[in-house]
Amino acid sequence: MGRALADEYPLAREAFDQANEALGYDITDIIFNGPAEKLVPTDVCQPAILAMSVAAWRVAADHGLHGDIALGHSLGEYSALVATGALEYGEALRIVAERGAAMQVAGTERPGTMAALLGQSDADAQALCAEAGEVWPANYNCPGQIVASGSTVAYAPQTSNLHHEVELVVALKSGGSDIAPEHALSHVFGYAVGNDLTRRDLQHQLREKGLPWDMSKAFDASAQISAIQPAERFGAVGEQVIWLEVNGQKRQHSQLSQMIWSVPEIIAILSTYVQLAAGDLIYTGTPDGVGPLERGDAVRAGIEGLPVLEFRIAP
Repeated sequence: MGRALADEYPLAREAFDQANEALGYDITDIIFNGPAEKLVPTDVCQPAILAMSVAAWRVAADHGLHGDIALGHSLGEYSALVATGALEYGEALRIVAERGAAMQVAGTERPGTMAALLGQSDADAQALCAEAGEVWPANYNCPGQIVASGSTVAYAPQTSNLHHEVELVVALKSGGSDIAPEHALSHVFGYAVGNDLTRRDLQHQLREKGLPWDMSKAFDASAQISAIQPAERFGAVGEQVIWLEVNGQKRQHSQLSQMIWSVPEIIAILSTYVQLAAGDLIYTGTPDGVGPLERGDAVRAGIEGLPVLEFRIAP
């Protein structure tokens, strides 16, 4: 990729050389020669695409191709910013490299996948995602080109009895200690659907021995969460239905009004034990129907008025 352009046009070669200097390693060699295993990871692929884009743009501009505006989608936005002079090329490369590195870490911690749906209408793409389960439209690139994505959650180690627990999640915008119940809701930013995974067998073993059982609750990927809905859009917590299904079969179904403790009471009591802060996520409790998950299970969970949470337990 890009070798022929660099061999024929000095401006393109210069763009690749500048990329090496800005990034502190020979990304040009990877762009030209691979192997694919080095080029494909997003922390390398993203700056490589930017370097190739800028090289091609410089050659085109040198041949008289100019425009009044420049537009870009996602990663392409950085090429557009460089083309207009709004962002210096070296700085753009470093930003994109950091962007790619962060995405690489996130993708490693929570594996998922993406696929392009070509030639489908928005409605057809949405129907296909709904039929597949735990997959949803992520980007509407243009008419007839929609990117779908999904995620998997690893089956937790040290257990053979992993349980689901759907819960209301409270996201805080501020915090403090010893918060009065009547002031608690002023600290709430919004709400989301959460799932609390539990190593039930480990919990029982530790509890029977009189030992702390926090490790039955706290482990990698032990809590899933949907998109957060601002509190003013969700409204007051009350009779909203809360539910969870596994492989299309309903497991849990209740109403938020059945919670033992109200949201203000939970915040107030918790703040007497720890100081709460903006960004804290409070998982509140689960209705009847908790049960085991097996490898490959598809999970959907929801609360009336909130985005649906979907994921699959990895095979």
